Amino acid sequence: MSAYRCQGVVDAILPAVRENRLAGCYLIVGERGTGKLAAARYLAQVLICQNKRDGVTPCGICPDCKQIEQGTHVDVPELWPEEEGKRIPVERVREILRENYTLPTSGDRRIFIFPRMELLRADSQNTLLKSIEEPSDGTIYFLLTEDKSKILPTVQSRAVAVSAMGLPKEEMRRYLRKIGCEQERLDEVLVMAGSSPGQAEEYLRDTERAQMREKVLRYFQTVFEHGSFTRLSLIFPPARISRNELYLMLPMMRSGLCDLIAARYGANEDRHFFTDEGFCRDMGSVLSLKSSVELFDLSLELEAALETNVNLYSALAGFHMKAAGLVCED
Repeated sequence: MSAYRCQGVVDAILPAVRENRLAGCYLIVGERGTGKLAAARYLAQVLICQNKRDGVTPCGICPDCKQIEQGTHVDVPELWPEEEGKRIPVERVREILRENYTLPTSGDRRIFIFPRMELLRADSQNTLLKSIEEPSDGTIYFLLTEDKSKILPTVQSRAVAVSAMGLPKEEMRRYLRKIGCEQERLDEVLVMAGSSPGQAEEYLRDTERAQMREKVLRYFQTVFEHGSFTRLSLIFPPARISRNELYLMLPMMRSGLCDLIAARYGANEDRHFFTDEGFCRDMGSVLSLKSSVELFDLSLELEAALETNVNLYSALAGFHMKAAGLVCED
């Protein structure tokens, strides 16, 4: 779990706390790792902590503050999916909302946090909508999402929208140094995490992702050198690779291909995979647009096939065969 808190979200809502004009529901929108959840928990501490300094700064050490920070406070229930990425059924929404009709155990606030609103089906969101429209006194809802388009318009219309923005590149560099990122890894982490501090923290902890990135870099280098099917197969052996490894590999490869296409046409966009500008530019100049798009589409097809009973050996072997024939067409 990221320790980063989006100060922009806190600053947007804190004035309403000071002036006692809080809305009943806030929709906090931002990409993964921008500190949405930490901001919502901090605001819950502001509202519940009994030992606040200057009226709006929670102490951070009382039982209420510690339980809210850990996501275990009885008056600040959080609704998470039972499995990562799995839809949240209406029964679980009804179960948590029953707390709306009971008195808080401490203080006079109850704060509901929905960290993954995009995983609520339409019926679940409609059930939540009824509670948002008729909240109990002292009830606040923090609805968090990475994708606002998946939130029903009726829910959006009853919430105050707040954006959780990522950090500009130089601020990200300072943040990475602050959390102990080694200088030689700064550029690597920046391209892999973009403007998201939380994703940067995850990437630094996840050695498997870092190792997979090195393999994908070798794969691009081998394609650049007109590598054979055999050489490509040695990097990602069709007989030994797992579905989980492919789920890591394929999005990285698509990010790299997007970088190459942008470099080919001189686009000055931030890169999403390559740190070596020279290699990116050189490879982008020799890998044709047609080849890049074909490989991109092939990666999407292979990823979609992972949801079926596809033979992984045959699917990945076909991928390597195609990649080995790509380069220098125009």
